[in-house]
Amino acid sequence: MLCQFTTHRTLPNGKHVHRCETCERESWATNYPPEKLSRKCLSTKSPSLAKRLSSYAKAVTRWKLAGSPKREPAEIERIYLEVCQPCERFKDGKCGKCGCAVNREPNGLRNKIAMATEHCPLEKW
Repeated sequence: MLCQFTTHRTLPNGKHVHRCETCERESWATNYPPEKLSRKCLSTKSPSLAKRLSSYAKAVTRWKLAGSPKREPAEIERIYLEVCQPCERFKDGKCGKCGCAVNREPNGLRNKIAMATEHCPLEKW
């Protein structure tokens, strides 16, 4: 899979920094348009244990501080089947971007989708 670059910012010298929407790899100081760049996407790389723990701790903290609101079971099912499972970053019941567990369970501590305060790190739900 190749990176899907978009222009992230323009430098004072007029050159551009492009960022992959999937793996966040950056291509620095180029005059090429993003669609001309061809790089192997790093999206298949799983987040480190430290990143997964940090992401989970932040999600649970937000959820608990908000009073532990849960999504309806039908909404959890829809998100899981229509968004997460077909996603190229989904692997072994986890989001490949943040590392959180995503499944059909209504228990927020075992399923990020169930936490009404949370959203997809790729902004898909």
